[in-house]
This record gives sequence, C-alpha cells and structure tokens, in this order.
Amino acid sequence: MFVFWEECKYILRGRFLWIAAILGMVFAVYYVNESYRNLGEEIYRSYRFTEQNGVSFEEKDIEKFLEGFLEDHCRAQDLKNELKAAGIQQITAKDILDYAMERESAFTDQLMEIQSQDDEAFSEIVNDLFPFVDIAYGALRRNLEEYDVMEQGEILLESRKLPVSGWKRERLLDGFRQLEKRAREITENGENQQFLPYSLSMENNIYWFSNQFSSNGALGFVWAFSMVLAGIIAARSLGSSYMNHMSGVLYCGKPGRRLALKKTASVLAMSGLCYLVLSLLATGYCVFMFRLDLYWDVPLASMIQYAGPLIPRFPVTIGGYWWFQMGVGLASVLILALLFSGVMVLTKSFYAGSAISVGIPLLLLGVILSVPEAQNWFLLMGSPVGLFLNAGKFLRQDFLFSILPHFEGIMLLIWAGLVGVLAALGFVRFRRTAL
Repeated sequence: MFVFWEECKYILRGRFLWIAAILGMVFAVYYVNESYRNLGEEIYRSYRFTEQNGVSFEEKDIEKFLEGFLEDHCRAQDLKNELKAAGIQQITAKDILDYAMERESAFTDQLMEIQSQDDEAFSEIVNDLFPFVDIAYGALRRNLEEYDVMEQGEILLESRKLPVSGWKRERLLDGFRQLEKRAREITENGENQQFLPYSLSMENNIYWFSNQFSSNGALGFVWAFSMVLAGIIAARSLGSSYMNHMSGVLYCGKPGRRLALKKTASVLAMSGLCYLVLSLLATGYCVFMFRLDLYWDVPLASMIQYAGPLIPRFPVTIGGYWWFQMGVGLASVLILALLFSGVMVLTKSFYAGSAISVGIPLLLLGVILSVPEAQNWFLLMGSPVGLFLNAGKFLRQDFLFSILPHFEGIMLLIWAGLVGVLAALGFVRFRRTAL
C-alpha cells in the first residue's frame, strides 16, 4: 500500500495534469454557460413557474403558463399584430390550446376563414403561432395507450439506411416488445406526469437536459476529457519509468511485476478520481444553472422527444438517470485507463505505448464516424468511444441499442475483459533478469 499511495501522490504532483484539469473544467463551464445562454429568459420563466406551481401540471396550468408568454413576450407581440391586421383583435391561451388539440372554437373558425381569404397572411400567423401551439401540444400528448411501440420499432428498423437483419433484427424486435411492456407500466404507474421546462425555442422538454450529456455538451466534454487525463496519468506513472530508463530495474522478476501492478492500480485510481471530481463539479454547476433541484425526482418518462413520449427501458428519475450516466462514464474512463496501462506494460516503451494508446481510441472513433456499417455493430457501439458518441441518447429510441436490456453494462464488461486480457499479456511478457 505504501508504494500505491506514493505513486498516487507522485501522479498528483504533476503540474501538466493540474493545468490540463483546470483548463478542462473551464471549458466544461463554458459549455454549460453556452447552453444556458441559448435558452435564455424563456427557460428561466419555466423555473419560476415550477417554483410556484410544481412540476406536475394539467391543462389549466398550461393555460396559465401560456398566458405569461402572451402578456410580454416579443414573439407574442408579433403574433398579436399579425392577427389584428387579419381582423382578429385578441388571442388567449385557451384559443391556443383549442387550436393545438384541434378542438372547435371561434378562434379556429376565424383562422380557417383567414386561410380561405389570404393564404399568405395565414402562413405568417401559423409560423408565429407554432411555438406556442407546440408547447401546448407537447405538454398534452402523453397518452401512451395509443402509442404502438412495436409499430414504431419496425418503422425505425425499416427506415434505416443500413438494414438490420438476421439475429440482430430479432434481438432488437425483442427489445421493442419489452419496451411495449414498459409503456404499459408507465401508463399504469403514472410515471409520465407533466413537467417543465418548456420554451419557445424547443419543440419538446428533453433537449435542455440530454444536451448536457451529448458529446459536445458539458458533461460529455468532461467524459471525453477524463479519457485524455487517463492517458496523461498513465504516461506520467508507467511511461516516466521508461523515459528514465528504469524498465530493466523496476520490472524484473516478481517484485517488478508487483510494482507494475501497483502502478497500474494507481493509474486506475487517479483516472477514476479525476473523472468523479470533474463530473461532480460540473454537475453542481449544472444544478445551479439549470435548477435541476426542481426536477431531480421527476420520472424520466415525463420527457418528450420528436418521435413522441420518451419510454426509458427501466423506471428512473432525472436524478437517477444522471447517476446512471456518471456510472457509464466512470466505467469507460477506467477501461481506457487500463488499456493505456496495459499497452505501456506490453510494449515496455513510452513512445510505442503512447502511440498505440492514442491510436486505438482514434481508430475506434474514425471507424464509427466514417464507416456507416459500424453503427450496426454491437461491439463498436458498446465500446467506451461508441458509448461516448451516444452519451446524450441513452434510454432514447434514436440510439438503436438503447432498447436492449443492460446494453451498456454488458458491453462495458466485455470491453473490460478484452482490455484485461491485453494487460495480462503485458505482465506475462516480464522475464526474470539479472541486475
């Protein structure tokens, strides 16, 4: 244990590691601020409404929410001016709800009359009306009893440019069958309660949250950056021994193997610690900026995406999903840290080890992004790199493998086994040598 702790302290004394970590956190904060700036005042309005009215709301609450927009929002003023020019003197939140739900009303009749007389004016009105209608429609389209999961799954598989056939297709169809059962559970358990935030710039209430995990989002960036830090840590610990020409002294016989094992353990510990610290700091900042404390216990099934309601394959809240994402990210970082350490031990060379360590993730990244057929491969899409590229899509049906039970866990275990074999081969290469 003494060697382990000394090695951990040695890793933490690296100035370059601290500089890189601080810069990484600065960029993560930048991504959070950019996301918040793009949402602006509208999402802050949702937070205030949630504080006053709660996260669960019905049609009367949506009407109250839209009334606030109609009172003072600039887009509402443009809409009112266009309606007045067309002969409609006022518009209410109830008018918007009736139009969104295709109910008969005086306002709907007036719009149809405008359409018959001046199609251009009608198009301008509808364009400005659409964001308000979309909030109302999105908040109310929660009936999963009429949502055919199997039908949507078959359409998804047929619409893909790359066909999925054979046992993979059957496996995915079975996943959709399981998802259909989850849809019934969501309806029975009342998991899909309504909640904010909505804004005029979003067509649903999921992307304010999932974008934080995407590959170019704040926590996605922390995930990718932690993989880079794992490489830096492995280079400082194992790589520095080779740079100092100590491989013949340190790694000979059983004592050398034990020392290399302790160095590998320290690399894993420090890589995981860096990821957890950066993730928790970024999460704390996201909670502060996006008021996640208001929605932490809300079921994830409340979220809406373009294709319809979100149907996560297991019951989970927004807070629970956050920890799920963090766990997948931690496992991915540790697997890559073990890969970097194993390659260093196997090659017994700083330069060759560094080149291979960088080359393997870049190769995976290039294949997934540039070879379309790779997106149908379980092994590639379940790799740490493949999971990172889809980090904002876990439990969402636009990531094809998200419907498979325990997909992330099973694939990470397989990759951990593969990388573990590589590291074991490195230790087997050690020979008892004379000093």
